[in-house]
Amino acid sequence: MSHFHQRKEKNCLNCGTEVIGNYCHNCGQENIEPKESVWHLVSHFFEDITHFDGKIFTSLKDLILKPGFLSKEYVIGRRASYLNPIRMYLFTSAIFFLIFFSVYKIDANVITVNNGAGGKTYDQIYKMDPVAFQTFTMKLNKGTAMNKDEFKSSIDQMDSLTFTELIKKTDTLKIVTKQQWKEKVSIMDSVEVRKFTKKATAGLPMGRDAFKQEFDNFSIAPGNYRSKKEYDSLLKTGVKKHNWFERQLVYTNIELKEKYNSSSKLILIALLNRFTHSLPQMLFVLLPLFALILKLVYVRRKQFYYVDHVIFTIHLYIFVFLVMLVTFGIGKLKSLLHWDWLSFLTAIFVLSIFFYFYKALRNFYKQRRAKTIVKYLILLLFFLIITVLTFIVFFFFSLLGL
Repeated sequence: MSHFHQRKEKNCLNCGTEVIGNYCHNCGQENIEPKESVWHLVSHFFEDITHFDGKIFTSLKDLILKPGFLSKEYVIGRRASYLNPIRMYLFTSAIFFLIFFSVYKIDANVITVNNGAGGKTYDQIYKMDPVAFQTFTMKLNKGTAMNKDEFKSSIDQMDSLTFTELIKKTDTLKIVTKQQWKEKVSIMDSVEVRKFTKKATAGLPMGRDAFKQEFDNFSIAPGNYRSKKEYDSLLKTGVKKHNWFERQLVYTNIELKEKYNSSSKLILIALLNRFTHSLPQMLFVLLPLFALILKLVYVRRKQFYYVDHVIFTIHLYIFVFLVMLVTFGIGKLKSLLHWDWLSFLTAIFVLSIFFYFYKALRNFYKQRRAKTIVKYLILLLFFLIITVLTFIVFFFFSLLGL
């Protein structure tokens, strides 16, 4: 009971029921004077915080040291001494993602997009001495030397072309179809293939297998269309026959090229940012799915309802959040002190999640060790499959939502 002044009247201010004692038996509100001082307001705040902290520390201690114990206590009805699982989940997940998004930041300076060997080669070209650079550009430009600005402009122009456009630009033969290209390359010897591909890739020769892979990838790549109008025209004439999924990828690719000025690096950064910020939703979607798998695996344990499996999954989530928070701290400490042995400590904490999961299953469902191990392995397999599929779906929607 609080230290606030009790009302002399016995009608509940909240629901109007006659109050017998200090609390309304209908709604639970304390029968105190509605007018309170600032001091009373502050005191009430600290009382709530103290009460909350007392429950959460007790709950966290039992959660960490006694796998499956809190879930068992909740199922049998002993709940007043512990923090409600939903409230506990919201509290720990809020802290986890607050720290996660402050620690995990995508640094544009460390992201590189693999465009083949071109990037490194161009850097080496720019570092050539003037004579070597002049000789190189004369070979590349049909006997006419270029300065570095002209060379850069030429390379930038080539980068904006599709693979086939580049080949057509550097070859005089009027070859149109994919089959004709393949036939032309198939009759070349290895030296001719390297010379031919050298013209098509700004002086970077490829072997026959590398060219075949590049050309095959080109034929299905969605980035070869300059606009939706061009792509729709190819669909209508039957030149391209794509299903719904392929069409969505092509449309998305065209939109991204327009939005990010064809910069693969900017597209990748935007995609990773959107995907990582959907992690809370992914985990929330996975929670009832994990509980459903538990229900199916333990279908013969009739005393457990679906909600009991949900409670077990929530407590498992909370433990994972806590372990990951510790690993974040270890990672930060390692970056500051440069102690390599801390990586070993991180691995131990990550492995503890798998051990904890097994112990929680054993303590909560109360089955023999051998049976629990078999079900544990089955659950790990299904959890992995469900997690991968969910991540693929969210990644796809993250791509469509850019």
